[in-house]
Amino acid sequence: PELATLYNNLGIVYQTLREYDKSYKNFNNALLIRQHNLGENHPETAGIYAEIAVIFTLKGNYDKATEYNNKALTIFKEKYGEENPANIKILQNIGTVYLKKNDVKTAVEYFNKSLEITKKRYEIWSLATAKEYTKVGKIFSKEAKNDAALSYFENALKILRNVYQTDNHIEIAEALQNIGIVYQDN
Repeated sequence: PELATLYNNLGIVYQTLREYDKSYKNFNNALLIRQHNLGENHPETAGIYAEIAVIFTLKGNYDKATEYNNKALTIFKEKYGEENPANIKILQNIGTVYLKKNDVKTAVEYFNKSLEITKKRYEIWSLATAKEYTKVGKIFSKEAKNDAALSYFENALKILRNVYQTDNHIEIAEALQNIGIVYQDN
């Protein structure tokens, strides 16, 4: 398993360097080792599927990205259930793929699923929940669906004010800026 970890880490390094073919090669080597040693349906195998999905997304191969994301999501759901925190990132990745394919409706569905798990796992008043609201709000803002964007941004702001107990914080300023942009676009 240490060799698989080494390949995985090299995959991350090459991804950071934007050398996606080398990254894929290393992730794939890690995957083969994990499949052999741990099995096809092990969470560590699923993690590598997710890494490979990111590479395919970055390379613009959205069908392969979806395939690998779905493999990872299936394993995580079977192993840990529907509301596992690992599912949050996979759902976000799937949403990102649909966003890149200009399928905003499906992208929002996946981001909202991620948001629902985040609210259940981290409670409503957490920074993670505020960030999820902001992500979906930005999607609606880009699509000029200002009422929906405003609702998500206001929810994020309410949570941030609750967390920080002051308006004098950079994240609150950013939330107010998002709201201001929506009003500016109206």
